[in-house]
Amino acid sequence: MILTALAAAVIAAQTHEFVFTSDRDLDTVNVAGTFNGWSSTAHGLSKGESGRRWSTTLDIEPGRHQYKFVLNGDEWIVDPNASLNEDDGNGNTNSILLIVPPDYDAPALRGDGLITSSAVSHDTSLSSSSWHSGLLTLNVKVRAGDVTRVVVQAGGKSIPAERGLSDELYETHSAKVPWDRASDLSYVFLIQYGDQSWSVGEQGVTAAKSD
Repeated sequence: MILTALAAAVIAAQTHEFVFTSDRDLDTVNVAGTFNGWSSTAHGLSKGESGRRWSTTLDIEPGRHQYKFVLNGDEWIVDPNASLNEDDGNGNTNSILLIVPPDYDAPALRGDGLITSSAVSHDTSLSSSSWHSGLLTLNVKVRAGDVTRVVVQAGGKSIPAERGLSDELYETHSAKVPWDRASDLSYVFLIQYGDQSWSVGEQGVTAAKSD
């Protein structure tokens, strides 16, 4: 399926220093996480003069990231200094890193008439599960606790989106839009925040390229 891109602000990656202090001599220390595809070799830490302090500085996109340190190539451990560790649902405990966008300085408050526009994003790649039984699921991501309501306008109808997955930084709103895949479909996200609303650029799916 082909969708046009959403016009939204681009938030640059931010610099973060990973530091690990070992209680024994090690040959290598790496950091692996959701920001590098859980690669155990992509980002190595450098050993300091003491031989026990290891560190590296990476540019990481804003968001909620999971990670671990990898010692000597095969020993995976959580960050002893992480403020939060949690189970990933598969029996693994990972450390959590929050990279907060710079425009999150003011707290989010539903209905205050303000919106953090940089947090708004629409994934234009539709998976095979996006369409089912004549309904196309459309998602838009916004700052958690920021907006009062999201509506999708499509095919002459206004379809309320439901608030779904959320974390400390973002929440996703989803709507199921009728679509037969035999004709082109255009739609608009109407994002309401207080007594104001933001019509987020017209998107579309093309019937001829919907496979």
